Amino acid sequence: MKKLFTTLFFVMSTLACLADSGKDDPKYLAGAVPEVDGKIVFTKELSIPGMPKAEIYKRAANWLNSKLIATKSSESKFLVNNSEEGTLEASVKDQIVFHSSALSLDKTDVFYALTVTTEAGQCKMTIQHIRYIYNNGKERYTAKEMISDEIALNKSKTKIVIGLAKWRRKTIDYVGNLVTDLAEALSQTTQVAISEPTVKEPATQTVNAPQKVESKPAAVRQEPEEKPQSSKQEQQPLLGNPVLSKQKEETVVSKESIKEEKTEPVTVSIVGQPNEKKGQMKWTEVAPSKLSTTLINPTKGTIAISVKRSGYGTVTIIAKGGGSIAKSQGKTLMMITLTAEQPHQTMDEAKTYTVRLYPEGSDEATVEVKCNKLFAPSATQGQPRLYVGEITKAKVRK
Repeated sequence: MKKLFTTLFFVMSTLACLADSGKDDPKYLAGAVPEVDGKIVFTKELSIPGMPKAEIYKRAANWLNSKLIATKSSESKFLVNNSEEGTLEASVKDQIVFHSSALSLDKTDVFYALTVTTEAGQCKMTIQHIRYIYNNGKERYTAKEMISDEIALNKSKTKIVIGLAKWRRKTIDYVGNLVTDLAEALSQTTQVAISEPTVKEPATQTVNAPQKVESKPAAVRQEPEEKPQSSKQEQQPLLGNPVLSKQKEETVVSKESIKEEKTEPVTVSIVGQPNEKKGQMKWTEVAPSKLSTTLINPTKGTIAISVKRSGYGTVTIIAKGGGSIAKSQGKTLMMITLTAEQPHQTMDEAKTYTVRLYPEGSDEATVEVKCNKLFAPSATQGQPRLYVGEITKAKVRK
């Protein structure tokens, strides 16, 4: 048995060093999720030439009040409303939809802190402290462990890890939509220029409003163009929040007046929650002894490990070193490898865990096994780490 484990260890270590293949859309790759001091912080600056600070603040406050109402959550509320300093801060609870159809709805609750600061002719939006609660509260994640470059991209930064693709893409799209909405709220006959996100000092590009602006309608909303309308209707404020919407003002919003770059929404499935109504494939339970040792190809696809950790909820780890199924002394074993640079404390402490296989090019898991960890051979620093677990329960998608 030791000989078998030793052989598999060196084989999988070699496979872990193979270069990743395939490319992903550059707008979701390195740099798309900025970090400041090791924390994920999205920052966007808007330039509104000629508009005074008080006017920008008023429109931003009305927009944010509408946003908080739209979330329909008592957890969405103002924290700071300072017109003198031109600062707005709010705690927001919203939802991100990964996949929606007549048969299924895949979504997650998302929580974050949103700050808007205003100056004459300028407005800056900051989004940070992002976290997710998924699967009816059973799984909790931070943005750092789900969408950061370090975790969500492969080693060469050319591809998003299959199991985390939906989190990264949809979060980036969600932030882009917030910026677009704010830009529309601020625009009247003045064009708003949206700058690219940066980590240190976001650059602001000022664009003078031409008489005619040809631009595409918002790709995210996919709405037909509408003629500018005036809205004097008052909004109902959130209970206990400032009644910002009672400051009446006729605001004319013209989509044609906004020149912006948008990311197309990408429909993906959810890691860790099989969608039995998607397509014709359904989960079928299989006795561990019936699993084939060739069921998992260690060089193709993505292997995601879910571990329940006290104080952290469910932690997801991608086995970048690959994995395979083996059989020894009447037991069916799951062999998984973490590469040398991957954090391993969670796996070192885990006693049980769930492993899911996502085939290459697919966002839907086809194999799910529950394991009791047997042992992990000691590894020297700088070497891959092998974990051996006995499969206690298995199911495959057919």
